[in-house]
Amino acid sequence: MANPPIGINVWEGVLGVVNIYFNSVYLGKTTADTELAIDEDLKDIIFQQDGTKYQDKVRTGISWQLNCTFGQIDTDLVTTLLQGWVKSSSGNSVKIGRSLYQSMKNNESLPLEIRRVDSDGNSSTDPRHKIKFYLAAPQVTGNVMWGADTQRNLAVTFFVFWNETEGAFAYSGYASSVGLTP
Repeated sequence: MANPPIGINVWEGVLGVVNIYFNSVYLGKTTADTELAIDEDLKDIIFQQDGTKYQDKVRTGISWQLNCTFGQIDTDLVTTLLQGWVKSSSGNSVKIGRSLYQSMKNNESLPLEIRRVDSDGNSSTDPRHKIKFYLAAPQVTGNVMWGADTQRNLAVTFFVFWNETEGAFAYSGYASSVGLTP
């Protein structure tokens, strides 16, 4: 029997690995750290009477991104992550197309979930070891590589969008305990 991840929830623990699911589909193993990054815009509040340095700071914008690098490259992965790409019924051929001038939030965003991994390398089934993002859209941010001594990787950034209905980007643990819908 596997040991649970270190820590009592997804945020805690000195070490930990996560699996990534997009629209409830497992995307495969990663080869580098998975990073949840916040991007905040801050406005300095300056009063001339108090000098030239800020007296306060006000947040004027917040966004989140999940950065990861997948190491199991296949047609399912690339056609899931790249808009305009379509695989054949056998999955062995791919049409490389494009999708321009489309809202990523309205046309491409789907649920994204990260789950901590237990001691056997499997996704934890404990809701406290998961983060569910309501809306996220992927962008491949690295190159497809082939090389004699290069492990294949595909770097991806998932842009997380605000869910107006829930009033949240995401939740961890039990949605109902923080007044949200799972």
